[in-house]
Order: sequence, then C-alpha cells, then structure tokens
Amino acid sequence: MKTIRAIFNKAIKSGIIAKEAYPFVNYKIKTTPTEKRALDIKSIKSIMLLQLDESDNLFHFRNYFLASYMLYGVSFIDMAFLKLENIIDNRIKFFRSKTSKPYDIKITAPLKEILDFYTKEKSDFIFPIIKRDTYELQYKDVLWARKVYNRGLKQIAEKCHIEQRVTSYVSRHSFATQAMLQDVPLLAISAMLGHF
Repeated sequence: MKTIRAIFNKAIKSGIIAKEAYPFVNYKIKTTPTEKRALDIKSIKSIMLLQLDESDNLFHFRNYFLASYMLYGVSFIDMAFLKLENIIDNRIKFFRSKTSKPYDIKITAPLKEILDFYTKEKSDFIFPIIKRDTYELQYKDVLWARKVYNRGLKQIAEKCHIEQRVTSYVSRHSFATQAMLQDVPLLAISAMLGHF
C-alpha cells in the first residue's frame, strides 16, 4: 500500500492525476508489525511428541496440524476435502481450491503414519471432518470443524507450553519459515505454497 501511495503522490506531483482522485485521504496504512505466526522447530516437535489418547479430540487436531505442515502448509479446507483417490503411488495429488494449482507431494514416513490411521475407515474423505452429502453442507461442516479445530489448537499450545497463538494458519507459516531456514529458495517455497 505504501508503494501505491508513493505512485499516486508522484502522479499528482507530475500532474497526471488530479488531487481529488487521491484515495489515501481517509485511509491509514498499518504500521505495526503483524503477530508472529510461525512456530520454531522445537515447538513443532513438542506438538509431534505430545502424548494423547485416540479418544481425545486433541489427538485428531494434532494430527490435522502435523498433516497440514507436512503437506506444505495445506489449508484446512483443502485438507478436509482430500479423498482416498488423491493418494496415488505414495504421493498425494490434488488441486488447491483457492488457486487451482496442482500439488504432488511425496508421502513421508511420519505423514504415512497419520494417513494410515485415517484411511482404515471406508470413507471417501481421508480425514473425518466432512459428514454430509451436498457440497453446501460439506462446506458448512468444514467451517464448523475449523472453529472447533482452532479451539483445540489453543489447548494443544497450552499443553506444549507454546506461548504464541496457534491456529490453522500457523502450520502454513511454520512450513514456509522452516523451509527458508533450510535454505530452500524463496521461489520454490512460493511454488510449494501455491502462490503462483
């Protein structure tokens, strides 16, 4: 936004645009830094090693978080709609709903362990998030489940003594940050996140 404002200021100064067209009269550009969203590797490991009973909802929320992280920070909605048919030759292949970008991700041993737990069930969807038949109702299932999931992630953060806020988006930011720290090129990280 600062760049756009600078372009408008130069255009007005050069006489290309009238002062009345200036869109920043009543608009303040945010200057406070955004809250840190990525977890460090120590926090990721503490979530991974957290002992939870299978009957505890937190067990599933922990698995969703780790699966999202291992699937290049896939969004909760894309993860919820993953089907058994997306698993092909030890890879997960799907299209990101927001951008239609194709993903083709190798299933690692830790990810396989999570997937094996859920694919025992005879269901179209990998994770037991979607319960209903029509797309409209399925979408509502996902929105509701994400709210409950975020509340669960807050409890997981408390159990793991993680002070920062943990939400469904944190796995995405954590993946990107850890990839950067491993010297993965920014262009490759952008492609993994589906930015283009």
